[in-house]
Amino acid sequence: MQRTFRWLNVAVAVVTLASALAVLWNDLSVVGYQACYRDALRLNPAYADAHFYLAVTLEKNGQSQEARAHWRAYQRLAPNGEWVALAREFSE
Repeated sequence: MQRTFRWLNVAVAVVTLASALAVLWNDLSVVGYQACYRDALRLNPAYADAHFYLAVTLEKNGQSQEARAHWRAYQRLAPNGEWVALAREFSE
């Protein structure tokens, strides 16, 4: 169990780093970032930030239909989250 949490923390750190780099370089459309977010969600489907950033990258790539499910997941998992208003706007 402890080992699982350790790997989950590593996944969270990787996703956070990927998000920071993407924002820094203003390149959220890179498919590699999507893969990181999807990997994090496979490990922890309740990771709200991964849903948010995956939705952002999907929107940037013109995949609004697929992004909608992740916008909604973010709203459900983080109802008081920093980006919930934006998620609501894009999920409608």
